[in-house]
Amino acid sequence: MHKMQTAVDQYKKFLIKHAPIVGSVESLVDSVTYVLPGRFAHAEVVAEGVHSLVAIVAAVNDALLSKHMGVSAQSQHNRYTHALLSLHSVTRVAAYAKAACEFTQVFAEMMARDCVGTRRKWGVIAMLESVKLLCRIILFHAAKKRMLLVTQIPERDFDMATVQETCADSQNIESMRTLGAHSGKSMPDLSVFPKKGDHLTDADVTAFLNSKATSVSEALRPMDLVSKLSGADVVAEWLHMLRPLVYLLAMRKYGSQSWKPWMMSLCMEVSSLGIHSSSIRNFKFLERDELQRRMWLLMYYLLRDPFYSMFVKHRLNRFCESMSKKPLISLASGLLADYIPLWENYYFLVNP
Repeated sequence: MHKMQTAVDQYKKFLIKHAPIVGSVESLVDSVTYVLPGRFAHAEVVAEGVHSLVAIVAAVNDALLSKHMGVSAQSQHNRYTHALLSLHSVTRVAAYAKAACEFTQVFAEMMARDCVGTRRKWGVIAMLESVKLLCRIILFHAAKKRMLLVTQIPERDFDMATVQETCADSQNIESMRTLGAHSGKSMPDLSVFPKKGDHLTDADVTAFLNSKATSVSEALRPMDLVSKLSGADVVAEWLHMLRPLVYLLAMRKYGSQSWKPWMMSLCMEVSSLGIHSSSIRNFKFLERDELQRRMWLLMYYLLRDPFYSMFVKHRLNRFCESMSKKPLISLASGLLADYIPLWENYYFLVNP
């Protein structure tokens, strides 16, 4: 255990020192994976495997670095997720298990299709959806019925090129704090305040006060950045959590070309959004951002059968054919054409 902690500490130091290089390598490798599909046999499997690996490494790096960026440098999302993860070890396991499933689900589906066949891959998909649902339920109860965000782990909300500077500034700020002799609480050292007899201009006073001012969100406790749900809003969140597994089970029962699973899923999603949107409470920034993201995800229904096969597929193929002979545009249409078979054959690509 001691060796493991030593290795983690050494990696943290390496990461802080070489953060710009690490960030550039992550971006470069991830960008390459988007142009690999269709280039050689099983290229999509290789691309998705590398993409999953990069996502996991980036998540680990973000978790390590966000702790050293200082509270003032953290986004509202990271403040909230750090507070949520600190509630219990089970919460941390659920959050990272859910994230790991989301990072690797497409790759797992591809491997299952190649190894056990198209029909039996649905068992792997059902298992992943069940694990994600269990993690959502654990997180929902751990957060005391707060809205689930897109991810419950820290995100990269900082520039990798400035990590070393920011970490150094955070350490300097912490060094200017002291512990109260009686309260034991951390507070600014008196040396940072103006001393009696110092000649201060109005500009100096204004600058000092502005540096200490906080916004409403900064004044809130991290867990208060997302409101507790009650009544119909709780039902709406349960509809959102259950929808993916209900859709999958309905699709396996009625078939992918039946309108019943498509309509059931859409009704559950729209009902959830409708209930949340009609709520009279004031939405906070993270909640508004999450609801907007969920509304954008409705676009995936255009790529799900039977709607896709009946209304989108032929138009999309004609568009790619018509653009294939035009300079520059043909590059984008060719890339789009390479992804069309993937959308048609892999569940998780249109059901993230």
